[in-house]
Amino acid sequence: MSEQAKRYRAFISYSQKDKAYARRLHGALEAYRVPRGVEGVGVDGRTRKLGRFFRDDEEMGAATDLGAALQGAIADAENLVVVCSPNAAKSKWVNEEIINFKRTGRGDRIFAVIVAGTPGSEKERECFPPALRFALGADGALSGEHAEPLAVDLRKEPFARVLTRVAAGLVGTPFDALWKRQQRRDRRQ
Repeated sequence: MSEQAKRYRAFISYSQKDKAYARRLHGALEAYRVPRGVEGVGVDGRTRKLGRFFRDDEEMGAATDLGAALQGAIADAENLVVVCSPNAAKSKWVNEEIINFKRTGRGDRIFAVIVAGTPGSEKERECFPPALRFALGADGALSGEHAEPLAVDLRKEPFARVLTRVAAGLVGTPFDALWKRQQRRDRRQ
């Protein structure tokens, strides 16, 4: 990465109503160790861990300006992981966090994890916030141009597989290679 090193591997964006999913994902990502033999960007050579992840409940103390504190954490994160659900789709904060991250020019570093709802469905079941569904215009505001977010789906895959998919994206390695190494490591243990 050409810019200065970031403090967080990723900022985890979620609706407070989905806190249990965010907490589980946060703990698993921070504990995840990339199997030996798999190369990845920014993997600690000694511990093989992914690094630190920002989740507001864990990282933020009291702040006089919540928006500024969150914007600082977003600027200091390499990636954005969005916990997607109808709750997230309706959340003003989740939407703003995505917009702020996209404004940094790193819209290709957003990883969506569907925990409930359905992409592209009626309003009550839609799981993607508007900022995931639409591109930013030249003015930095949401445009009418549709975006095609990619997502991993916790409703359809086991948690371990979803976790490995997200980890593969974060370190820039093919999922299949990482999954096969992970399976071998799990069998040995």
